[in-house]
Amino acid sequence: MRLIRDRSIILGSVLLLAACREAKVESYRVPKEASPPAPLDMPSTQSGPDMASTPVPTASGAELVWTTPDHWVAQPGAPMRKAGYKITAADGGTAELTVTAFPGDVGGDLANVNRWRNQLQLAPLAAAELPATLQTVSTDAMEFKLTAIENGTQSTLAAWVMHDGSSWFFKLTGSASVVAAEKPAFVEFLKTIKAE
Repeated sequence: MRLIRDRSIILGSVLLLAACREAKVESYRVPKEASPPAPLDMPSTQSGPDMASTPVPTASGAELVWTTPDHWVAQPGAPMRKAGYKITAADGGTAELTVTAFPGDVGGDLANVNRWRNQLQLAPLAAAELPATLQTVSTDAMEFKLTAIENGTQSTLAAWVMHDGSSWFFKLTGSASVVAAEKPAFVEFLKTIKAE
C-alpha cells in the first residue's frame, strides 16, 4: 500500500513540476498557396475573388484602330481591356462591347467559344460542332472569326482575329434583343478595324 502511495506522490510531483514550466510559444511561416489564374475576358457582371490581384498579360505589339457607330458610348478604361462601349436601346435594354487583346491564341477557338458559352450558362460544344457555329468577316486587311451565342434572354456576339502575335477579341454581350438589333452595326464596325 505504501508503494502505491509513494508512486502516486512521485507522479503527482512530476506532473506539478511540468505544469509550472514557462510556456513557450512557437510560430511557423507557411507559404501561401498560389491562386489559379483567372479566366480571360470575363464579362463585367462577373468577377472572381482574385481578379483584382491576378496579373494577366495583355498584347504588347502593334495596336489596332477602329471607328464605332455614333450611338455606342465609350466607357472608362478597365483592367485587361483595350476599350469598352455601352449600347442602350430605345426600350431600355443594354449591351456592352469589350475589346481585349492577349498574347498567343489564348487556348484556341474551341476553348474561347466554350468560355463564352459558359458565361451564358450553356453547355460546351464538342470540337466537331464548332465549325457550324463560326462565320467569317473579311476586310482588305483582316479576316475575323465570328460566333453568336444565345441562352434565350442574353446573347454574346464575338469576333476575333490574330494580329502581330496576339488574339484580339471584340465581344458584344447583353440583352438578346439588343445584341440581335446591333449585329449589322457590329459587322460594319469590324470592317473599320485596321492596324495603326
